[in-house]
Amino acid sequence: MASPLTLLTQDPPLLAPSQATLLSLAYTLTYVLILYTHPLSRPNATTNTDDPTIISVRIRLAIISTLLCTSTSSAILYSLLPPQHRSWDTVLSLLGLSFPDAERWAGIATTVRLVATLFAGPILEYFVLCGGWRDWKDDLRYIFLTWGGWKKFLVAPLTEEVVFRAAIVPLHIAAGRGRTWIVFVDPLFFGLAHCHHLYEYLLHHPFEPVWKGCLISAFQFTYTTIFGWFAAYAFIKSGSVWAVFLAHAICNWLGLPRMVGMVEGSKWKTIIYYIVLVAGAWGFYRGLMEWERQT
Repeated sequence: MASPLTLLTQDPPLLAPSQATLLSLAYTLTYVLILYTHPLSRPNATTNTDDPTIISVRIRLAIISTLLCTSTSSAILYSLLPPQHRSWDTVLSLLGLSFPDAERWAGIATTVRLVATLFAGPILEYFVLCGGWRDWKDDLRYIFLTWGGWKKFLVAPLTEEVVFRAAIVPLHIAAGRGRTWIVFVDPLFFGLAHCHHLYEYLLHHPFEPVWKGCLISAFQFTYTTIFGWFAAYAFIKSGSVWAVFLAHAICNWLGLPRMVGMVEGSKWKTIIYYIVLVAGAWGFYRGLMEWERQT
C-alpha cells in the first residue's frame, strides 16, 4: 500500500521550500519559548527543571505548543490535499497520528526492534549484569506516578515527536524536498530546540567558564540531531508517529551507551558488555539496511 505522504509529492510543489523552513523554525521557537512564559516554569538560581512544580507547568505548556503546531500543520495539509482526498482522516494519516493498520504496526515493531538492538549492551548491563530487573516495580512507579517520569518517558518524547516529525516532515515533503534532506537536515530543528539548556546550565553554574557550557550544549545538539536522523527515517518508513515516540522513550530511558569504563562487578561483565554493544551496533546497521531494501 502506498504511503499517504505520496499525496503531497506534486510537481510543482504544493508548498514553497522557504515556507516549510519558516514554519519549522516557528514551531521550534514556539515549542521552546513557551516553556519560559509562565513564572512557575522558569528555573532560577535555587530551582532547576527537575523541580516537580516546574515540570508540571512545563508539561501543560508543552501540550499547548504541540496542539498549536499540530493544528497549524493540519490546516495547511488539509488545504493542500487534492479535493478527492481532502478529509481529516487523511490529514491524521499524513501526521502519523491515525490508529495503526497492519502495515504501520509492522513499522512500529521494526523501529522498536532496531532501537532495542542498538541498545543491546545497555539493556544487558542494566537488567542482567547489574540486576536492574529486581527494580521493575520501582521503575514503573517512577514512570507513571512521578512528574519526572511523565516528563521523561511520556510527555517529552510524545510532544517532541509530534512537533518535530508529525508536524514538520509532511510540510517539507509538500515543499518537494527529498528524503535525504528530510532525514539529515530537518532534524537540525530538533537539535536546535535542545540548545536552550545552555541558558539553564549557565544559570546553575555561574562560576563555570562559558565555553564549557557551550561544549556541553554542542554535544547535546549533536546527539539529539543524530537521533533525529533515525527518527525522521523511521517516521517516513513506518508512517507512524507512535513508532518514533516509542523509540524516543526507550532512548530517554537508557541514555547514551557506556563507551568507556568498567561495568560494576567482575571483569567478565565488562567484556560481555562491550561484545554485546558492538554486536548490537552491527545488528542495528544490518537491520536498517534490510528495512531500506523493503518497499
